[in-house]
Amino acid sequence: MDLKSLRARFSILFGVALALVLTGLGGTLGLAVLNRSSAPAINISGTLRMQIYRLDAAMLHPRTPARRRAVQALLTKMENTLYSPVIRHSVANDFSGDSKRNYLALLNRWHKKGKPGVQGYLDTSAWKQASRRFDAQAAPLMSTANELVQALQYSATARNRLVLWILVAALLLLTSGALLFITLLRRQILTPLQHLLYAIAATKAGHMTTINESGASEIRLLIQQFNRMISLLSARHRQLEAEVEARTRDLTRQNRLLNLLYGVERILSDRDKPRMTNYQQTLQLTERMLCLERVMLCLANAKRDHAVPTTPGGRESPGSIPQLCSPNGCKHCLAETANVGPENGTSTFNIKVGDRNNQLGILKVRLQAGQNLNEFQRTTLETLAVRLGADIASSRRETIAREQELLEERIAVGRDLHDSLAQTLAYLPIQTLRLRRALTRSTAKSGIKDPRLARDAIKELDRAITTATYQIRELITVFRISPADDDFSISLQRLCDKFVANGLAVSLINEVPDDMLNANEHVHLLHIVHEALSNVARHAAAEHAKLFIRLDAKGEIILSAEDDGCGFDPAEIPGENSRHFGLVVMRERASTLGGGLVIENNEPHGTRVLLRFRPRGHATNTPPSPAASYV
Repeated sequence: MDLKSLRARFSILFGVALALVLTGLGGTLGLAVLNRSSAPAINISGTLRMQIYRLDAAMLHPRTPARRRAVQALLTKMENTLYSPVIRHSVANDFSGDSKRNYLALLNRWHKKGKPGVQGYLDTSAWKQASRRFDAQAAPLMSTANELVQALQYSATARNRLVLWILVAALLLLTSGALLFITLLRRQILTPLQHLLYAIAATKAGHMTTINESGASEIRLLIQQFNRMISLLSARHRQLEAEVEARTRDLTRQNRLLNLLYGVERILSDRDKPRMTNYQQTLQLTERMLCLERVMLCLANAKRDHAVPTTPGGRESPGSIPQLCSPNGCKHCLAETANVGPENGTSTFNIKVGDRNNQLGILKVRLQAGQNLNEFQRTTLETLAVRLGADIASSRRETIAREQELLEERIAVGRDLHDSLAQTLAYLPIQTLRLRRALTRSTAKSGIKDPRLARDAIKELDRAITTATYQIRELITVFRISPADDDFSISLQRLCDKFVANGLAVSLINEVPDDMLNANEHVHLLHIVHEALSNVARHAAAEHAKLFIRLDAKGEIILSAEDDGCGFDPAEIPGENSRHFGLVVMRERASTLGGGLVIENNEPHGTRVLLRFRPRGHATNTPPSPAASYV
């Protein structure tokens, strides 16, 4: 036998290990055969205590034929258990002798003190005395039976311990033999195999390496073949590595582009959410997929002199994002007609519809520190700008169509008022003038008993007609308010600017996003604000008015208009039958919005108008975000 052969060495190792294993198993099996009756003996001897207890319990009852038969059956069962061959065999195999000693003690006590009591209960007329004698001996009998059980358990434990020592000895021998053979063969077998495994692992990682040719003859042959294979694979591996790297890079970019475009299309096609919410999710997806620091979408108004910035976190004012906004204002960014390359780490992409000069906004991107905008990112952002432009244009066309219908309806109402009621009211002052002249001529003739009262009545009639004419013309002007040109925040600011120009200081805080309101809600809310500020300017003698519009946690819009004027008497608030229609119309508009209007005194002085309603286009899972702040 060639001892340098790997086959021969493993055969020897296997033979020695098998001999040790068989030796240990043989010793363990022999002791297991000797100990096989220990568990049944313990179980059977354990029943002796219960049988003694049952005999004692049965004999405490009056003796009847049925009770006598039961006690006789229990006595027979007790005798069979006590003389069980299993118990006697286990007692005989006890090396210590404790089981045998306790077993004989139990037999002696049973025959001398236990069984005579049972026989007396069964065979004599003094069964009561026999029952009491057995009851007095029941506890000692159970105690002796318990000692027998403990002795049997100890004997079984001792044999198990011996089995354990045999197994430990066999294991030690096997371990010693294994250590010996491992020590002898490690240098010639294990170490070369380990080197071979390291080389295989390095090859899987892409590092082609060869190993020293050592070890047994079979291992040396294997190492030689491995080294030859490595030399053939190295060249091919380098070639394939370059090809795979190039293709993987292209596929990764294409996959990221497809995932981004699919995600954007899925988000923008969801019409159940507000438009600005879809844009926020689109920007967030773009930041994550293109590894950008910040992406901002600025939507331009119709005149392209103002833009509302939107980021993945929500609507923000330009002052809160100085890294992206130009210090020259929105006009500077919106005036660019072409995409602007990286300037201070920021790139700008125009959002247009086709090739026309119809700029809807801009897409501003800020790169991470040390990052350059590569061709893939640029192409993707240009594609995204085109898709956003199409969606914005489509949304604006739908909004303009709805608002145009609303505007045409309101213009028609204003035209009807102008052609009917306004003409009539304009004609009435002419009649009152004629009446005044007639009264002046008839005074000398005493055609009227009280000329002064007639003149006062005419004066009040004239004042009322003039006021009604002014209110009708103001109503016609209000009907022509159009939300189509600007967003709600811009329209609201311009409305406040109008009152500021007339001498009323107005503070405005608006936290309602523009996309929260539809066209109808837009117009009604502007009318309510206009009427509230008009009342402050005409009747409150106030120096300052505060306007606060916000969205609460329940998704309701709350409008609060306060002033520091003279206040009012709640009892004098005009009702539906009053000629003062301003507050009545405000309540009607609040009811049209599905909300309620409250007018109350504002402590310590002034008046507060409070409106609360739920916008119909509002998604309750969309958190509020600041829209504008104006003072």
